[in-house]
Amino acid sequence: MKKKNEYNAYWRNWFRASNIPQNLWGKKLKKEVLNLKFADSEVKFEDIYSVILDAWKNDENYGIFFVGKKGNGKTLTAVTIMKKLLFELEKEDRKKIGFIDLSNMLLEYKQSWNGSFEQKAEIAAKLQKIKKIPILVIDEFFRHYADWQHETIDLLLKYRDSQSYITIITSNNSMSEIVKKINSDEDEIISILGSYDSVEFLGKDRRIHSNSRLKSKIEGKDVSGKN
Repeated sequence: MKKKNEYNAYWRNWFRASNIPQNLWGKKLKKEVLNLKFADSEVKFEDIYSVILDAWKNDENYGIFFVGKKGNGKTLTAVTIMKKLLFELEKEDRKKIGFIDLSNMLLEYKQSWNGSFEQKAEIAAKLQKIKKIPILVIDEFFRHYADWQHETIDLLLKYRDSQSYITIITSNNSMSEIVKKINSDEDEIISILGSYDSVEFLGKDRRIHSNSRLKSKIEGKDVSGKN
């Protein structure tokens, strides 16, 4: 039997391998976040998690978009889902979970860009690896968006949409703000995001803006706790 410190070290290695930000390794969702409130319905964190887990077990494509102002719990909720998956999935499946701050990564590449063949190859290899992570959290989506990023984001989302992958996106930008930045409401990025379940984080309140799996699950739930 592992001692407590050995167990913690074991899971820290998995958190590191999944690229979870170190400042979130030990953080937990508060009770008011675990009991999320949605418009006229009530849903627990477990409902969101179970939809994601079911999609994974059934080899289905699934995307969910967490949107809201900074500090409202979007990233912590996404990371909590990641950690729960790490704890519950088999070892081989744990290797298929990852976290990326795409906006910062692309900005760093631009700032250090020298145009060399080696750098181009390095960036291409990194993006190829990221797009093939079966369960991926994309944090701070569109935070530093500029036109030169469009092709990369478009290819990433289109590829993931064609696979049986799970994509969790967090963003401070609403869909209408993303449409404004892209300057088109018919762009494929908007189309793909529009197919995702969307949860708006408003402090202690959450609102669902979709008619797909998550909403169906909530509407089919007796919030009184009776069957």
